[in-house]
Amino acid sequence: MKKNKKVLCILLICCGILSLFQGQAKGSDAKIAKVNMALLTALHPKMALFDFQRMGFLKISFGLNKPQVEEQKIILKTDEKTLRKAQEELKAIEETIANQEALLRDLYEQEGTIFVPDMSDQGKILQEKLSIELKNLIIKRQECEYAVKYPEFTPPAETRKILELIEKETIEAVENVAKSNNFDVVLNTSTPVPYGYPVSYRPEVQYSTGPVGMDQINYYTILSVKPNDRDEEAQANEMMNEWLSVLFRPAPQEMIPVKPWPLVMQGGTDILPDALHSLYIKYNIDNETFSTVKNVLYSTGALN
Repeated sequence: MKKNKKVLCILLICCGILSLFQGQAKGSDAKIAKVNMALLTALHPKMALFDFQRMGFLKISFGLNKPQVEEQKIILKTDEKTLRKAQEELKAIEETIANQEALLRDLYEQEGTIFVPDMSDQGKILQEKLSIELKNLIIKRQECEYAVKYPEFTPPAETRKILELIEKETIEAVENVAKSNNFDVVLNTSTPVPYGYPVSYRPEVQYSTGPVGMDQINYYTILSVKPNDRDEEAQANEMMNEWLSVLFRPAPQEMIPVKPWPLVMQGGTDILPDALHSLYIKYNIDNETFSTVKNVLYSTGALN
């Protein structure tokens, strides 16, 4: 019986070694792609409207030049109807918060203490319920305050949805390119950075804390305005270079909605251009603009 067990163990070990060698052989024949997910996500067309300082998306459509963008921002900032609605919502939430705080005060008076451990079991349950509700109301008040202060940008709740969509569409673009080109493996070449996303976009409002020096309208203009001559093409190249130079600093990298993964030192076919092209097609960005962006990516060393 012991002999049979030994034979069985030897057979299992041999099978394991054989499987390992087969896996290595299969891995050596695998078709491998690579992509800088942080860069691809940052180049998503919708990111052209993202303000890293205010942490919101500018509420405009593509097709405007820089002066027109500034004009539209002023219109959005001074829109009385939008501002009045935001102020009314802020006033309403402040009244609700005041009522909630009054309920908590009444509870503390009934319990004769503000210390939860000293409360009755029923008081503890009610205190936790009221406190959670108050915390959520305060978050809503912060979002209302943001809407009053920055009516030209998407409110935090909408911003989070757009960021989720960007991440989803970017991953889908990579998956589609990999599938259509029969890649077995796709490796992420993004440089890991201190973990910022999605912590930076938690429910509480956070703004005016993003990296300085980022003129996001540069990228927006590149996607919106097609160069008509060599001077405009040179200007587009300059804007793209300027935007990329700031984008690769650590602070902006923390704000990009992508999770960091291990580095790829060498090898693999870079599919970022194909994935980016598919995103541009989805958002009706013309081929000339794609060529401009792609050429700058290559000339700056962002792509090999």
